[in-house]
Amino acid sequence: MLFTDPLFLVCLVAVMILYHLLPRVLRPYYLLAVSMAFYASWGIEQMIYIVFAALVGWLFALLIGAAAHNTARGTPVTGGRKHLRRLLLMMGILLLIAAWMFGKYGEMLLDYLKSSRFPIPIIVPLGISYYTLSVIGYLADVYLRNIQPEKNPLRFLMFLFYFPKILQGPIENYRTLGEQVCTGHKVDYRSFCFGAQLFLFGMFKKLLIADRLAVFLSGVFDLEREAAGSILILGFLLRPLELYADFSGYMDMAEGISEMFGIRMERNFKRPFLSRSAAEFWRRWHITLGGWFKTYVYMPLAVSRFSVGLTGFSRKHLGKRAGRALPLVLPLFSVWILTGLWHGVTWPNLCWGLYWGTILFFSTVFAPEAKRFRSRRKQGGESFGYKLFQIVRTYLLVAIGRMITLDHAAELLQSIPRNFMPGALFDRYNLFLFGISERSFRVILLSLALVWAVGLYEERKGSVREAVSSFALPLRWLCYYAFIVVIVVFGYYGPGFNAAAFQYLQF
Repeated sequence: MLFTDPLFLVCLVAVMILYHLLPRVLRPYYLLAVSMAFYASWGIEQMIYIVFAALVGWLFALLIGAAAHNTARGTPVTGGRKHLRRLLLMMGILLLIAAWMFGKYGEMLLDYLKSSRFPIPIIVPLGISYYTLSVIGYLADVYLRNIQPEKNPLRFLMFLFYFPKILQGPIENYRTLGEQVCTGHKVDYRSFCFGAQLFLFGMFKKLLIADRLAVFLSGVFDLEREAAGSILILGFLLRPLELYADFSGYMDMAEGISEMFGIRMERNFKRPFLSRSAAEFWRRWHITLGGWFKTYVYMPLAVSRFSVGLTGFSRKHLGKRAGRALPLVLPLFSVWILTGLWHGVTWPNLCWGLYWGTILFFSTVFAPEAKRFRSRRKQGGESFGYKLFQIVRTYLLVAIGRMITLDHAAELLQSIPRNFMPGALFDRYNLFLFGISERSFRVILLSLALVWAVGLYEERKGSVREAVSSFALPLRWLCYYAFIVVIVVFGYYGPGFNAAAFQYLQF
């Protein structure tokens, strides 16, 4: 079951009712049982990998914590215990990464070895990338003594299995989510309504935008159909919107469900397509993944002895610009190469990581020149026209990045000048050959306009949910019911619909 499955919605209502009827002391254990049942519904063999990750995380955290026993907080661990703790951390991380790689690439390895027998089922476990990074972050926090290791294995399982986040994130850390899921929460009408609103908005994005665009784009990018070049360009421009509606739609549903339980998860998206630079875009898109890499990869490398020494050497011998640029190479490109490979060990994903690493590197190096350029412009670069230019420029960079990850992008790009046909964009016969009708196109455009309007309102004035909550009760509930009717009537359930087709489930 997934969030768009009607059976899931029925089960969710029943789970919510029972959760709020139970005594508060029993609610965390009930939520653990529900979460484990939800994950097992995808196949009992999925449990092997996540239970292994939980066992490694819980056990090695205890060992790392025990190695610092009787050392006061704020006092560094020295001597043999320091080396033991580091060894335990590396062993735990290596075991987690080995299980992750085996789950994702075990079949490929067996094919290479020309073997088909292995005692453990080789599958691609759902959510393995997300919960693996969560456990690695937990081990690192225990090692850094930011938190104490959790002694109760059930409490750790409550955190790891928590079902709204288990399949697609967000990538939570134990400091912010652990205590919440281990505590029974009171019924809060406001949080429940806000969570329901966010859940419906996520379903709106998924069913009205993402699923329709997925059908259209799969037809446009089908090499056998030979779409006109102008329609291929339209497809490349729409591809980021499809991913956003799909991924942020899931995040909205996950965060909405969690809020209905009284548990607050980290926001994973913050209106990314209103960003005015590449760096700002990545502060607004997949926020928890970016935060994880910044905390556990970028910062340790940036403050490492090598980077500090390189900074001093390059500033002394090569000048200030080199002193600012060279120390960025190791942490920045390490993060983006790993981010690309996190999406999949393929050449397109590696090129995508290098693409974004290069853009962010040069935008940082030439930041002083960019600042001087903006200062010479009218209103210091804050005019409406220049802001719009920056937003469009950032979107085009994102669209090019998405194009890089398409397996047969080179063939599609070569066909654009051969069969450009600009009139095809205005020809109903050509435009509606790719799986969806003119009516569906109108639904997409109107839905995108609504999502854009909501984002613009929140960027300028604050929460839309707060605004709706200020309406009179009859008007408020009229809005709720109208939104539900729109989702039911206009949600895409046509050819190609798949209730489980969230793009990031494969990670």
